[in-house]
Amino acid sequence: MGEESTTRHDSRAERRALLVWTLLARTYHHALQEIEATLLDHGLTVMEFDVLAHIDARSGLTQQELAGRLLVTKGNVTYQLTKLEGQHLIERHVTKRCNHLHLTPRGRQVVHDAVVSLKALHTRQFAHLTPEEQRQLTALLRKATSAPSSAHDNATSPHAPLIEV
Repeated sequence: MGEESTTRHDSRAERRALLVWTLLARTYHHALQEIEATLLDHGLTVMEFDVLAHIDARSGLTQQELAGRLLVTKGNVTYQLTKLEGQHLIERHVTKRCNHLHLTPRGRQVVHDAVVSLKALHTRQFAHLTPEEQRQLTALLRKATSAPSSAHDNATSPHAPLIEV
């Protein structure tokens, strides 16, 4: 009977874990769709916004540094930068053998407007939660993301949160 009880308990724990994972995945998918739509209102994709946000946070960033921060290939970065430069959102300043990246005034305005819209979106997304529930959710998500689930989790993420609460 002890073995059957353990199996039943494991099965319940597995179902509970699967439910949590499914809800997180659905939440992420729904939030990403809303983020994509919001950024599209500003003429941006998520990747373009990510590139612009990194350059905004650290003007003068090199193309190579940006590729490392975004965890994409140099070719993908070059493609994105060429598009953004064509839209007059960024400028590349060549020094020696490096391209240093800067936002144009138009690029700064687009990033600012997009951030304002994203903040409003996120406020709406969580408005149905009380401040205490938001704190609890934040604490639970931090706890979940800090628990190692595989050997790969021991690597430190190069991404710092854009907003700290």
